[in-house]
Amino acid sequence: DSASIKPVTCDPDMLLKNGKLEDAGVSKYWDTWGGEVGLDIVTGYGGSGNALKAFKRPHLSHGPAQIIDMDCINAGERLAFQAKIKFESSGATAVCNPYTWGSDRCSDFFMYTY
Repeated sequence: DSASIKPVTCDPDMLLKNGKLEDAGVSKYWDTWGGEVGLDIVTGYGGSGNALKAFKRPHLSHGPAQIIDMDCINAGERLAFQAKIKFESSGATAVCNPYTWGSDRCSDFFMYTY
């Protein structure tokens, strides 16, 4: 019958899709960076909401990933990423170091564009 094209609308507060994991038990839009990494939805910080758990990381830098929605980004703009991250080793909370390639390295969050 008919076809139409509409401009893409964007929400600058939602550059990550499902960033708050608002759909309980659903990791929709989240991907992984590296090998056999798995993702689970777990109870969020302070016992409320939802959080993303990465496991089976074959390399220290492997972890969660997501495509950034670039519809709201202009050339030359800088982005800041903020999250509460808990690092565990053998089921116990552990300190991680983002500035090393040693066994205490934090998992990377890989953000990319299409």
